Order: sequence, then structure tokens, then C-alpha cells
Amino acid sequence: MRISGLVAALVLGVCSAAPVRPFGLTTEWRENPVGIDAPRPRLGWKLPSGRQAAYELEIDGVAFGKTVGEAHVNVPWPAPPPASSQRVAWRVRTWNERGEVTDWSRPATFVAGVMRPEDWKGRWIGPAACTQPDFDFGDAQWLCADLPPGGTGVTFRTAFTWDGARPNGRPVRLAHAATRAHVVRVNGKLFHRPPEEFLDCRYPYFRDLTPFLVTGTNVLEATVMEGPGNVRLLASPTNAYAFLARLDFADGRVLVTDGAWTGGRPVGTVRGTAFGRTLVLRRENASPAFEKMFRVKPGLVRATLHVTAPGFYEAQLDGRKVGAKVLDPAPTDYTKRVLYSTYLLEGELPAGDHVLRLLLGHGWYDMRSLAVWNFREAPWRDAPCARAQLELDYADGAREVVATDGTWRQVKSPVVYDDIREGELYGEWERRGPDFAVREIRAYIDPERPFFLAGDWNDVPAGATVRALRGPFAVLSGFAPTFPANGPARCLDYIAVSRRHRARFETVTHEVLDESVASDHRPVVVRVR
Repeated sequence: MRISGLVAALVLGVCSAAPVRPFGLTTEWRENPVGIDAPRPRLGWKLPSGRQAAYELEIDGVAFGKTVGEAHVNVPWPAPPPASSQRVAWRVRTWNERGEVTDWSRPATFVAGVMRPEDWKGRWIGPAACTQPDFDFGDAQWLCADLPPGGTGVTFRTAFTWDGARPNGRPVRLAHAATRAHVVRVNGKLFHRPPEEFLDCRYPYFRDLTPFLVTGTNVLEATVMEGPGNVRLLASPTNAYAFLARLDFADGRVLVTDGAWTGGRPVGTVRGTAFGRTLVLRRENASPAFEKMFRVKPGLVRATLHVTAPGFYEAQLDGRKVGAKVLDPAPTDYTKRVLYSTYLLEGELPAGDHVLRLLLGHGWYDMRSLAVWNFREAPWRDAPCARAQLELDYADGAREVVATDGTWRQVKSPVVYDDIREGELYGEWERRGPDFAVREIRAYIDPERPFFLAGDWNDVPAGATVRALRGPFAVLSGFAPTFPANGPARCLDYIAVSRRHRARFETVTHEVLDESVASDHRPVVVRVR
């Protein structure tokens, strides 16, 4: 009898310890989300046991009365729409079929994003024109030819010698463009072929020619033709069959399309023809970065940052990365929407002076490498730009907004090259471009003020700026790169950049461009992306 009584007591104890309140509260299917821009966010919770017959919501201390119903997923929002950046706390209690009521749930929270387009105070900013030098085709001439009767294309050809020299490991690079689809072959090997789906003739191609060359005489030929039947032309400046090229050797020698080529006739320099004037010659050396200095007064109670940049961005506050997200925002059709993220920074902003910095990456927005999906030919493609606003709310009710505009400075970025497929080069070896130390360069915002950069950002993404729905990408683990036992060699399967000795490795060509490394064949400082 004692044993059965003990068992009964244990059972009753277990039953009494069962959950007596709703749990697992969600807003828009996420627990305590930050950056919700739905005007009537949908709520949800899990039941402690049994079936629900009714529920009651309390939002920011205001109870909304008992509501009869079994719904506990996608429950309608009963309050007025939250204001932009508003912090909201809510809880729920439920009744079962027997009329028994649970305790109130533990509070759940969410932070509203930018609720209306007019609430965006940050303007789109982008890199200054002086940091985006146009590629110089030099004396290169467009070569043009008529399509022969019954023909499908025209071929331009040249021959040149190469002694194999590569001072400082520099490659031989070819820049080329055409008014239609074109194929390039070097010594009979396929070097370039037209994309498989889209073709935008406004963009030249820049590639390393070195692996295709032989010591001695080399033959380069380009065939301009009608594209494959499944290729859709995004921009074709003319019906002419024309080709333009510049070949830069490591020793400084230059070879350009001119009258010495066979198969066509020169018709003008790169900008000397109607179709040449549509060519986009932008080829910046580094990823852009911007910063803004601001002062926080005593009494700060809330600090909310909304930020986005088609491509990728990394926000930094006083030199420290903001949040744990990486590769943000997620790629979208930028003609329809650009995703933004929201961060809470009040715990990181004591009274005093601070610096907010944005590092931008090209990502899928400005993809420059060749790939099967032809993002290089995407209609939205342009230089990276950014939009952000940091809202500072004080105890006395005052609000200050640090928003992207023409007062932001463009600064030197540690990322000297990035591409979604070719990787990232990170370090201080890049010495070309403007001297950021002696000259103030402001972000572009107003096309009527020439010292600002190109586009208000007139070339901003056409899509609406909306909050990100999915959870963030984050770093889950790291690893140390391995190095060949006998020093740098070809076929490296990582990117490693030494900021002290400026050793640079690329995954594109799998070769060492600068073998200035430590005595043990390792970069002294390595950062792997």
C-alpha cells in the first residue's frame, strides 16, 4: 500500500509539473524576431496540453479580451500596426474545453522594421567616380566586317610572339568586347564562348590569357556571330559584326585590335563609334567602403540600425562587426525587391563619438565572373551601393537619425577584390587608385554635384526595400589552411593573403602571384574567406 501510494504521489507530482501556460510564442513564424515589417504580424504559440477553446492576447500591457476559437497559428494581429522600429512585447493565455484557464505565457518580443517606404531616411549611396576608373582600351580599334552570304559569323585573327616572361609573376590579360555573341580561341583552344541564356553586349570581358599561351608564336582569333538560339539579347548596340580587344603583357607590351589584324577593317576607337559609346568600361580595383562619424548624447535608450546593400555588406561600429550575419542580404531579383536587416545597438553606444562603417561586396548584384546562370549579364548589374539608417532614441523622447547621404565619406576598403565565384582578396598590397589619406572623397548622392559619385544613386535597384524573411547565414566553424611542404606551388585550394608580406594567392588561376612569404613558406598573417 505504501508503494502504491508513493507511485500515486509521483504521478500527481509529474502531472502538476506539466506546462500550465502556452509556450513557443512566434511572430511571423519566428521567435522574438528583429525587423518585422508586416503591418498586421501573425502570431502563434504552442498549447500546454489538450485542445484550446479560447485565448486572450496582451500587447504592450493592453489586454484585448477573450476570443473564442481554436486557432493558435497565424492568429490575426488585434492591435494597430506597429510603428517603424517599435519594440513590442506580448503574451497569451488560453482556455480549454472545460473552461480552465492557463497562466499567462512568458512574454515574447519583436522589433518592427521600416514599416512604410516614406520611413526610410537613408538614401542610396555608392562609390565616387574617381574610385571607379574606366578601363582604358588605349589605341584599340573596333574591327568590323560584313556577314558573307550564307555565313553565320565573321572571324578576326592576329599572331604574336611571347617569350614566356612573367616579371613578378604577373599574368597576360585580355580585355575584349563584341557587338554580338562571340567565340575566342587561342592556339586553337576555346578561350571564351557566349553565355547560354542572356547576352549583354555592353560589358567587356577581362580574363587571364596566360594558361593558353605557348613560348613562341601564338594565334588569337575571334568569331563574331549570331548567338545560340536560346540566348536572349539584353542589349546589342548594333547589327554590325564588330570586335574590340586589348592584350596586356607582363613586361608592359600592349597588343590591340587594329589594321594589322586580318578579317576586318578598323572603324573607330572604343568611343569613336555609336556602338562603342554604349560600352560599360567600369572596372574598379577595390570593393567600396563608407563611414560616418556621429556623437551619442547621454540618455540613449534605444539604437536601431536598418541596413542593406545589394550584393553583400558588413556593418562595423567603432571597428567591430555588427551582428553575426554573413553574406547578407540574400540574393533576390533586384528589380523586384532588396532585403534589409535590422540590428539593436543600444548596448554598444555609450555617450561620446562613434564611427559607423559599411564595407560592400559585389555579390550576385555585380557578378563579374563567367558562370552558367549568366549573372554577369543580369539586367540589374551595377556597382555596389548601400542604404542605412541608425535611429537613436533618448529618454527625453528626442530622436536622432544617422542616415546614408552625401555627408558619408568613402574610405579605403581592406577588401581589394571580391567576386562570388572567384573569392576575395584581403590585405594592404593594393596601392593603385585614389589616395584616401590626403583627399576627402564623399559618397555619391546628388548627380548635380560632380564631387559626389555616379548615380543618385540613379542606378539604384528598382525593387522595393523589404525585410529579410529567412534566418541569417552565419559562420558555424572555421579551419586553418594547409600549405605545401616545399613552399608555395600551383594548385592551391584556398585563398590566403598576408598583410605583412603581401603574399597573394588566387583560386581563379591557382597560381602564386607574389611569392613574398616568410622563410617557412607561410604568410605571417593569414585570412581565409
